[in-house]
Amino acid sequence: MTPKILYNLDDFVIEPASLSGVSSRSECSPIYENRFISRPLITAPMDSVINEYNWIAFESNNICTVIPRTVDFKTRKSLSERTFVAVSLSEFKDIDNSTNSDQYVCIDIANGHMSTLYTTISVYKSRKPNLHIMVGNIANPETYCKICEMNGLVEYVRLGIGGGSFCTTSSNTGIHYPMGSLIMECNTIKQQFNGCNHSDPRVSKAPYIIADGGFKNYDQIIKALALGADYCMLGYLFGKSKEACGEIRKSNQLGFTNPRLQRRMYGMSTKTAQKEMDKEVLKTAEGIEKWVDVEYSLSGWIENFNSYLTSAMSYTDITSLERFVGGPKLNIQFSRVYNK
Repeated sequence: MTPKILYNLDDFVIEPASLSGVSSRSECSPIYENRFISRPLITAPMDSVINEYNWIAFESNNICTVIPRTVDFKTRKSLSERTFVAVSLSEFKDIDNSTNSDQYVCIDIANGHMSTLYTTISVYKSRKPNLHIMVGNIANPETYCKICEMNGLVEYVRLGIGGGSFCTTSSNTGIHYPMGSLIMECNTIKQQFNGCNHSDPRVSKAPYIIADGGFKNYDQIIKALALGADYCMLGYLFGKSKEACGEIRKSNQLGFTNPRLQRRMYGMSTKTAQKEMDKEVLKTAEGIEKWVDVEYSLSGWIENFNSYLTSAMSYTDITSLERFVGGPKLNIQFSRVYNK
């Protein structure tokens, strides 16, 4: 089998429209209309970013949260009617839906390619029709296609394995699919699936695409959206905000008259996180721990994000976020691809 060329987000650039009818970026909306998740941003379920106490701060900035598995299961169940909560596959079976209200669940497992995951969803979703399910992570477009064929049982799919700032899966196992190509190929499947089913309103649309892992700047998020991701899941960038949770220290670097605050962050497959989840047997870690500077408030970061996103939309002559996702023309920077 001949390998194909795959691209990271940094290999792409967005091409502006030849002429744009947008006179001001204020004409562009960075928010989805009539969706449960209205802003194209979601917190990673990391307990150095989000917990049962600070999630309200993110919600007040219109950021969707996923409460991590380190939070007590009873507490997560109580929050599942208000925001997404991460659960293991076994916990998913115990989600109580006796109130018949909508509940939002992220089945948070390392390998989203396991057939047992989708068999379990097929069985339990029929018993719990008001569950809104997020799955992942996956790193194969064909897997996304198979999830589309589940006819709406899954509403959100997290793309990306090994690309997170605190993940070492790819460097140790070799499993990976560059995010740029992964989004682009899954978006093609999404468009084809939605096009085929457009005439039949009884058939659910393809799941929303969540690009998860490795975002370090605004431009990478905007390019992920332009390639076709409906949402981007952020850990590192939100972990640098004042509102994030986790252990804090003052920087002790020489030469700092006013030491910076730093937050201890770690991947959820590290042994630290495994201990927090009360794992009896600790597995080989596929993540790292490090201290990051606390640099900004959520409101300040969101203000900048809105400005950069709407600016990109105005360049491409697109005023709605729905049309911007997968809408602009993108080109490959071959100098970046071949000179790394």
